[in-house]
Amino acid sequence: MVRQAYIILGMPGAGKDTQTELLARKLDAALIKSGDIARQYAKTNTEVAHMLQNGELIDSTIMNQAIENTVLQPKCKPVIVFDGFPRERSQAVWLGKMLRENNVQLMMVFYLKITPQTALERLLGRKRADDKEAVIRHRLDVFEAATVPVVQYYGDHGLLVEVNGEGSIQEIHKTIMEDIL
Repeated sequence: MVRQAYIILGMPGAGKDTQTELLARKLDAALIKSGDIARQYAKTNTEVAHMLQNGELIDSTIMNQAIENTVLQPKCKPVIVFDGFPRERSQAVWLGKMLRENNVQLMMVFYLKITPQTALERLLGRKRADDKEAVIRHRLDVFEAATVPVVQYYGDHGLLVEVNGEGSIQEIHKTIMEDIL
């Protein structure tokens, strides 16, 4: 049986958490959240904790291993939704290879497109410890440098669907579901 995977990408504050949770629930899918994985690692790894506090991306070796471990778990469902992973082009290439080797077909990659100003406003409104303005601005710069090439990579491979992330939660979810169905 071929399993399926979907990815939702977007700059910090684009609504990835909300949309991946809605999509995973709708598809009865496993939800793999890179942010949760990173925060879990940060509890026992001071280097990872420092990277998170400074708005840096977590080392690919750590993230790739954690992602693969999750995908290969026997309890992992036949449909997988990735939240915010991959974040670098090399991770996208690795993920594609790993999914193919494990009989998982990447179906679509949704890119929730918002402006940096919208991202800043949303993130400042969350009041999380890592949502300080200087860190947010750095995270947006890191996104631009590292993750925009991922968006381009999936566009070049015909898997990318751009979604206006400025709409309501319901409008965005409806758009995503229309593309899947």
